Amino acid sequence: MRRDEIRAPGPAGAVAPAGLRRVVAAGDRLLRKRMGILDISARPECILRLQLVPATRPFTSHDGVTVQPGDTIGRLHFVNENLPVLAAEGATLRWAVAFGQMLRSSLHDLATYLDDHAELDAVALFEGRFGFVTADEAERTVALAARFGFEFSYQPSPGLRFWTAGFWENLGTWVMIRAFNPAGLHTKSFTHLMRATVRMTRTTLITH
Repeated sequence: MRRDEIRAPGPAGAVAPAGLRRVVAAGDRLLRKRMGILDISARPECILRLQLVPATRPFTSHDGVTVQPGDTIGRLHFVNENLPVLAAEGATLRWAVAFGQMLRSSLHDLATYLDDHAELDAVALFEGRFGFVTADEAERTVALAARFGFEFSYQPSPGLRFWTAGFWENLGTWVMIRAFNPAGLHTKSFTHLMRATVRMTRTTLITH
């Protein structure tokens, strides 16, 4: 599947104004530079980036990998401008297939990147945090995450509690979706967006 086939929204698709996309993309580039977020592939179909961060809490995976606070882990971020565009009616089967293909190939890109960077040999766990799941979607998201080898957990929506980190993380997610995939907001209320975390061990990444 070519990139233009994946990205094209179709006749009923929703695309934000070009000016908004440019402003948000420029801000995103500045944040990525400041946070040390790395591109793992130049392929336009790659939808993941990597950031190295210290773990903030202990965690033991289903396959027995243990991470302690301070251990370096890989934080995964979406390449928002490469995600397949949602049609106005939301996540269709065509969109789901395109997203699944891109995610699976992006995980392969990540494994290849790790093979090429021996300095990352000690990174045993990768996690992604996002805020575009509602309570109604949680069960489906758990099943989807498991298909790709992820362990999934979520926390209640921070709502409008602006003094919490979750509120600002959700706001950042909302802005990115508004700029690059506005149809994704049609069925979601900002105050109902939950904070979700997916985790995958290096072993699962290589063998799954």
